[in-house]
Amino acid sequence: MLDIHTHILPQMDDGSRSVEESLLMLRSLRAQGVDTVALTSHFYAEDESPERFLARRAQARSRLEAAMDDGEWPSLRSGAEVCYYIGVSRTEGIERLCIEDTPLLMLEMPMTHWDRSVMDEALELATDGRVILLLAHIDRYLRYNKLDAFELLRSRGALMQINAGFAEDRGNHRLLRKLAKRDLIQFVGTDCHGITHRAPHMSPALEMLEKYGGERLLRTLDLYEEEFFD
Repeated sequence: MLDIHTHILPQMDDGSRSVEESLLMLRSLRAQGVDTVALTSHFYAEDESPERFLARRAQARSRLEAAMDDGEWPSLRSGAEVCYYIGVSRTEGIERLCIEDTPLLMLEMPMTHWDRSVMDEALELATDGRVILLLAHIDRYLRYNKLDAFELLRSRGALMQINAGFAEDRGNHRLLRKLAKRDLIQFVGTDCHGITHRAPHMSPALEMLEKYGGERLLRTLDLYEEEFFD
């Protein structure tokens, strides 16, 4: 099982505050059957260069791995949650921020209505061939944008991720069915930030996905995980 969206790397962003907390988060995910974890710390272009981010990420992962004992741990894949910015589609070397050993670039879109310029930027990323665009936690944008916007991006090759917390909430089951029917869910991630605050809860979400999304959705999740992470 894959958790494609986490903030587990210690002291990288507003996620894990220490190596010890990161280890607890990884143990929790492993106990739930998660065997692959993408380490998608926030990247803000206005705060640092990709080079600086990658250097910090490497140091944080090194500290984490040095503390991991000989027990069973999930496999780790370094990545980033790239916050949308004007010009992101024209950033030289943007593929360096893809999830390790994949062409998947996780993009956090604006928490507003997406105007023409935002959509054009995202469509350019989705179609220029350097990366495969993966929209982070699309459930958080639904209040601002119609499904047509997501379907347009999906038609151009973009992939979509929902948060486990959204799937776990029974109040979202109708919307979950609608998203699954329109092929707008390819990945699920906990988007975990700590062991207590926004904790890594994956198992309850999978139960709801099976109940409300059906076997077809579970097969879709398995197929995309196998394509990019096996």
